[in-house]
Amino acid sequence: MNKAKLIDHTLLKTDSTKEQIDTIINEAKAYQFKS
Repeated sequence: MNKAKLIDHTLLKTDSTKEQIDTIINEAKAYQFKS
């Protein structure tokens, strides 16, 4: 069972930069997080 698919990977800061958002997206793809 891939436990990474159960992890919700989010960034909830209202002042997030584009770079931070891109990092979160790339991490979620790399580790196959749920979101």
